[in-house]
Amino acid sequence: MLVETLADDAANNYHNVNVYRVHDDRPVDLPALRAAVAEVVARHDVLRTSVHLGGFGVPLQLVHAQVEVPTALRDLSHLDEDAQRQDMTAFVAAERSEVFDLSASRPLLRVFAHQLGGASWLCTFTQSHAIMDGWSNQLFLVDLVACYERIRDGLEPEPVDAPRVRFADTIAAELQALDSPEDRAYWQGLVEDHAKLTLPAVWQGDLDRPAETVRAGVRFGDLEQGLTALARTAGVSLKSVMTAAHVKVMSQLTDEPAFHTGLVTHCRPEAAGAERLYGTFLNTLPFPADRTAATWRDLVRQVSEREIEAWPHRHFPMPEIRHTGGQRLIDVFFGYLDFHAMDSDVAEDGWGFNDAPNEFALAITSLSGILSLRSTTHTLSRQNADRIAGMFRAVLEAMAADADGDARQVYLPSGERDFLLAVGAPDASGRDASRCVQEVFEERVAAAPDAVAVVAGGQELTYAEVNRRANRLAHHLRSMGVGPASMVGLCLERDAELIPALLGVLKSGAAYVPLDPANPAERIGYVLADAGVEVAVSTAGLGALLVEGGFGGEVVALDRVGAVLDECSEENPETVSGPDNAIYVIYTSGSTGRPKGVTLTHANVLRLMETGHDFCGPTEDDIWTLFHSYAFDFSVFEMWGALLNGGRLVVVGQDVARSPEDFLDLLVEQRVTVLSQTP
Repeated sequence: MLVETLADDAANNYHNVNVYRVHDDRPVDLPALRAAVAEVVARHDVLRTSVHLGGFGVPLQLVHAQVEVPTALRDLSHLDEDAQRQDMTAFVAAERSEVFDLSASRPLLRVFAHQLGGASWLCTFTQSHAIMDGWSNQLFLVDLVACYERIRDGLEPEPVDAPRVRFADTIAAELQALDSPEDRAYWQGLVEDHAKLTLPAVWQGDLDRPAETVRAGVRFGDLEQGLTALARTAGVSLKSVMTAAHVKVMSQLTDEPAFHTGLVTHCRPEAAGAERLYGTFLNTLPFPADRTAATWRDLVRQVSEREIEAWPHRHFPMPEIRHTGGQRLIDVFFGYLDFHAMDSDVAEDGWGFNDAPNEFALAITSLSGILSLRSTTHTLSRQNADRIAGMFRAVLEAMAADADGDARQVYLPSGERDFLLAVGAPDASGRDASRCVQEVFEERVAAAPDAVAVVAGGQELTYAEVNRRANRLAHHLRSMGVGPASMVGLCLERDAELIPALLGVLKSGAAYVPLDPANPAERIGYVLADAGVEVAVSTAGLGALLVEGGFGGEVVALDRVGAVLDECSEENPETVSGPDNAIYVIYTSGSTGRPKGVTLTHANVLRLMETGHDFCGPTEDDIWTLFHSYAFDFSVFEMWGALLNGGRLVVVGQDVARSPEDFLDLLVEQRVTVLSQTP
């Protein structure tokens, strides 16, 4: 913290000014306040500490036997409230700019009272965050006010038993952790297995202007009952619930499947009386996250388990965790605050001046039903900071509503989902609205007839060769009466004949009905009958499978009609189908009942390809695989992603598809650039 304070004198990170309104109907007694400050300072080592970064073998904190903390009174009672606020704004800015001389023999603390008049005054203390964390701030205020009131009233301060532990015990625990191979290995393994969370660069504000502080927030007090119920049913703390909400929102900002964000962890000694110690018992550490939890109940339990797993290693100092890339280990952190030491009848926040500037790109804290975000315009624009706050609200609402709700869904601010759906809606007047798939393919043939279109089983077919074979089949099918109203069955192995045959069906004007020969004859027969297929393209061997399934129509066996096809024209047939004609009927698995045929049009497929071009930009240099069965709809993207963009399609045979090792060899051999796989 001290290094960060000195590193940027414009930000003065970790140089904090805290302002609280004290309820008191009597004027401030400055001598009593000074005596109270001296009493509290005498009780706590860390309030009598100076820091020496140089001059010794290692940086040292020196605890002085006696120090005098600057304590002053400012009278604002003659000003109205607006003027008082303006005065305090200027005062806080001045205090934030006056950083402590770390090595001077005086504490890193200044105290001020501001007389407002009426029944209250402001207690302000400026301190280095290196000596007090948020819990300690609350303790200091409570102890100071209690001592002040007794001394002012002529009484001795209440006696306090010193705890058996000191702030130095936390330093000792850190030094012990540094010497622990287990602690070092735990954190090193975590950062190696989880990518650093990086906020989207396009969400930045104007980088040409000086960085300005950005704040956003959301209230969730109305959801606390539901969130507490979730914690209870999952058997975890409310902190784990809020940390889970943070993990979920951050997962919506990154594409990384496993990442780490920052989590503020307390390192206060586990000993009687330790809760009364002053100091900075904090360590911001990487927290692992992924998307494996299906429900909110699963997610909060997962988060709790990971907190418990990290707990024995929490003393290992964050700067000692080695990472690559020359960047900071953590850009974003979440801190769950639960300060209950301060009685609101005694004092409360004073006009919202409390802030703890730090070097993190995005700091997120949860306190008393309010989630606060702090960043700068060089990290987040104000609009995008508000967007993240809206995501938190949406996630917290879902968590509070149903413990078994879907934790994998994307939760967006109100109205944003409708906006995105409207922006992303397909344009019915797209460039391919008046064409068919085979026409786009024919354009590719004309542009590069000698380019390799299909690779299968050691064979290579150029665009011209695929087109010639498809044309011959198309003319033959038309001579059999096949046309735009027809459904033609297609039952072939995944080999070099598949793509020319499929294109031939389309060029005839018909739609193809894929029949995977790996399926039982009963299913194949059902599909043929349900689709009303009268003509099927297959081979002599597979044709027997169609007959076994009960097919009574005509089978065009490619391995037996070669002579007939050789007599057919190789010219492109006249296009007789349109963009609204069916291109295929693919049947569902039938796992929930009978298989159901789903019909798509040429326009549907071309719009899919146009959208695919927008997000993955395929070119004629790309090499794709047809890995999936052509009776499975994912094959549509694989086939036409390659062939409608002038690329090369590698047809993966059934035997290769079943062997990960052989498949990998094929990918390397063919130098595949686009791989489409279902998990």
